[in-house]
Amino acid sequence: MVARNRLLNCQKRLSQSFRRSARMYLGDLPAHLKRYSLEYYRELSSYKKITCKNNILDEVMESQIILCGDYHSSSQAQRTVLRILREILHSIKKEKKTLYLGLEILRAQDNIRAQQIKNSEISEAQFLDAISFHRWGFNWENYAPLFDFARQWKLSLFGLSPDRMGSLESRDAFAARVISNWAQQDPNAVIFCLMGDLHLAQNHLPQEIKSELKNKRVSKRVLTIHQNYDDLYWKLVEKKRESQGEVVELSKDVFCILNTAPWIKLQSHLSSVEEVSGVEESYEPSDTALQLIEGIAYFLGIKKKEIGNGADIDIRESQDSRSTFSYSEKVFYLGSPNLNHLAKLSSQYLHSKLSGFSGDFEDPQRDFYPWVWAETLGYLGSKIINPKRKCQGINDFKSASDPAMKTAYRHLKKEFLVSKTGVKPSSSFWPKKKYTVDEVMQSQKVALLLGKLLGQAMFELILKNKISLSFLRELFKTSFGAEAESLYFEWCRKVDSYSLRSFSYREKL
Repeated sequence: MVARNRLLNCQKRLSQSFRRSARMYLGDLPAHLKRYSLEYYRELSSYKKITCKNNILDEVMESQIILCGDYHSSSQAQRTVLRILREILHSIKKEKKTLYLGLEILRAQDNIRAQQIKNSEISEAQFLDAISFHRWGFNWENYAPLFDFARQWKLSLFGLSPDRMGSLESRDAFAARVISNWAQQDPNAVIFCLMGDLHLAQNHLPQEIKSELKNKRVSKRVLTIHQNYDDLYWKLVEKKRESQGEVVELSKDVFCILNTAPWIKLQSHLSSVEEVSGVEESYEPSDTALQLIEGIAYFLGIKKKEIGNGADIDIRESQDSRSTFSYSEKVFYLGSPNLNHLAKLSSQYLHSKLSGFSGDFEDPQRDFYPWVWAETLGYLGSKIINPKRKCQGINDFKSASDPAMKTAYRHLKKEFLVSKTGVKPSSSFWPKKKYTVDEVMQSQKVALLLGKLLGQAMFELILKNKISLSFLRELFKTSFGAEAESLYFEWCRKVDSYSLRSFSYREKL
């Protein structure tokens, strides 16, 4: 089976696996939510055309009310909003407009508290207690950056939810009244709202807003931006366009951003289970890790008996924010409950299991290229799990001020020289000497950057069917030693023949 087809089968299996887990832990949707969802599903059943980041930013700038869909448990949903706001803020200020931010997680009665936290008049703990944030059952860390952004740029925040939660339809009507009132009060307002994606079907909140505006005799353009509807993702997969179709236009003034795969959304919801009261059995990281390991192994064509039953999976909390897999201890050190981190460590665990590799990564002169390969296979495995994961490209390294990225760019220039001349430099990039702790950590950061970049390029080769599964299996079964450097340069020549590393992280949302 060719690599791309195997990848799609792997992703469908993951999606089914997480869906089964979601049903087991969360149960079925309530009847009223199923009814409310029907209009949403009908509306998002097809798309008009694929477009791009710059086009949707232009549409945002030409609108006065922007409704952006939220998948509450997915941090990517909130980060996407933050990226859009950062992109448009300068233009809004230049045009002497005022940006307002409406949030479903706030009630109307919370507006005063929102201004207080924005002005640093109350602590975060006081704020969360005052707005009863716990009732949502989602991670505050997902939303905190939006409040930090509002504080930094002195944006007005307001709540979209009623003081007492009623039916979904009544919540649409309430939010529409709030939004239309703000629009009426300030003719120069640009109102950006983050609301659960189901609310954004055109006959739900958008229609309510248009009715309110009509009654007030106020003319405003309402733009709807959905996020990550599963069926649209699979439609793009069928056309082999999922890597190009980050933004699709559904109809006039209606778009959908697709930067999170369906199974990643499901897993984010499972991870939030621990935050919800009344759940008797929590969803353990080791459960997820085993699913990820089995998923990557399936893609590679590795039999289950080669990886075991996961009884030796040892996940511990990292002492800092970094997530690392200790090849010598065979331990996952997880810095945050992040699927990308866990997928990377799961891939490295699989590499360790198949190869017997047990490097300590303490000497840059000896260990740098084995470390690059460990990071490459870790990132590649995380891309198999999450194809929408992003990393910095060569174009980011060129303009970076970060020391590790500068060093990585110098290394890349060395690679291009080797590729052009075919002659390996006489001096090592990491000369033999006694390295300080800071220098070792710096070399690890550079290895991480180069490994992610090569892993990204290798993933693109999978999508293009330009790499065989047998080659990938051999890499995962390689205990990298002295040959790691020459193997690295060999693979860099392969990926550079397709120009797969010259891109920028900023090109996508």
